[in-house]
Amino acid sequence: MKLPAVNRTSLLAGTAITLLVVGGVFAYSRTLPKSDNHSITQPSPAPSPISSTSISPEPSITPATKSAPDTSSTPIPTPSRFFTLDGDTTSDGVLLDWDVAGYDVSHGFKLIIGDSVGNVTTNYKFIASPTARSARWKVGDGQLRFFRVCGFYQAANNGVSGITDCSNTIALETNNVAAETSGSITLLPSTSNGGFHWTVEGYAPYGFRLVWATHANPVYPTDQSQTYPAVWSNASSGSIPNVPGTWHVKACMITADQGCANYSNEKTITIP
Repeated sequence: MKLPAVNRTSLLAGTAITLLVVGGVFAYSRTLPKSDNHSITQPSPAPSPISSTSISPEPSITPATKSAPDTSSTPIPTPSRFFTLDGDTTSDGVLLDWDVAGYDVSHGFKLIIGDSVGNVTTNYKFIASPTARSARWKVGDGQLRFFRVCGFYQAANNGVSGITDCSNTIALETNNVAAETSGSITLLPSTSNGGFHWTVEGYAPYGFRLVWATHANPVYPTDQSQTYPAVWSNASSGSIPNVPGTWHVKACMITADQGCANYSNEKTITIP
C-alpha cells in the first residue's frame, strides 16, 4: 500500500527545510533564502536500498591424501631353489608330498626312510617321473620313522646313479605295514662277459635276483639264479657265471616270502 506524501516544513536561520516521506523512505529538501529572487531546491540523494544478493560460502578445501601404491600386479618374489617335503601317515603306509625348483631332477626321485635323522636304512622307493610331486608308500613298522626325498639323476652309461639334492627330513609315526614289493626293473645290455646292470622304479626292500637259462623266459626257482641285496641307488649290478653258451637273462624283485616278482625285460648274452 502506497503511503501519501507528508510535507513537514521548519525554519532554521531563514532556511526552509522540507521533509518528505514517500513510500516509507525519508527525503528532504532545503530552500535557500530568496536574496537573489531565485529559489533553488537541492534534494538529497535517496539512500540506495541494501542489496539482498547472497554471498556464496567459500568452497571447502579437502586436504590431499597420499594413495597407497598399487601392488595387485606386483609379483611376490620366490626363492629360485627350494626342495620341501610334507607328509602324513595312512592306514597302509605314508603319503609324501614335495615341491622342488632349481635342481636337476630329470631322472625322477628317490624316497628314503630311516630310523633316525642321520641314519638312513636300505629302504628306498624310486620314481622315474621328474614331474611327480607326491607318492604313496606301503612302508612302516609301527615306529617313529624319518623320511626325505632326493632328486635323482642317471649317468650316461646307465650304470652309475646319484642324487642332486634332498628335501628337508620329516618324522612320521608309522603303522605296522607289511612291506610290499612294487614297481618295475629295466635290464640293460651286458657291460662285459656275464655282467649286467639294471635300474628300478618302485620299491624292492628285499633285494633282487638275476635269473638265466639257455631257453627264453627264464623263471625262478626253476632256472638258475643269483640273489643281490637292496641297494642305495636305483641302479644295481650283478653277473652270471662265465660259462660258454648263449644265455637268456632277466632280473626280478624279491618278495617278502622270498619269491620273485616284477620281472624285467629279457636280454641275451653269448659267452664264448
